[in-house]
Amino acid sequence: MRPPVRNSLLLASLAVAVALTSAGCGESKGGDRLSKEDYVRRADAICTAHEKRLDALAEPKTIEEVETLAERAKPIAEDGQAALRRLRPPLDLQEDVDAWLALNQVNVDAIDDLRAAAADADEAGAQAVSRRAVENEQKADALAKRIGLVACAAAD
Repeated sequence: MRPPVRNSLLLASLAVAVALTSAGCGESKGGDRLSKEDYVRRADAICTAHEKRLDALAEPKTIEEVETLAERAKPIAEDGQAALRRLRPPLDLQEDVDAWLALNQVNVDAIDDLRAAAADADEAGAQAVSRRAVENEQKADALAKRIGLVACAAAD
């Protein structure tokens, strides 16, 4: 049975989320920090909006199609990471948010490893990347929940 390569890629990508397409959404004004409620609302909106974008990508049926999926998912994941970094959480959440974003970045970077494994038709390598991404995602989800996030902590 083929492992759920797409699901693993999505887990890696979705935790990162992605920027909303409407201008100004998800950004705090000036140097002001957001309240916890505003941070959670905006971050979860970013995650929700781009989960839809990632879900719209064609599900791969072959290792070759995994390469294409990774190429299309990477910019979405990078945009999400950038959008989340623009948010200024309250000081009491900053440490957890920084740790969560660092875990997300690991998974964004892993998309390149997945693409490379797929380009080499290395199914075992792609599975290994996916397993590491899932493990990392579980840690990221736990932090997201501790922050108070809901959509950004979803495991699927």
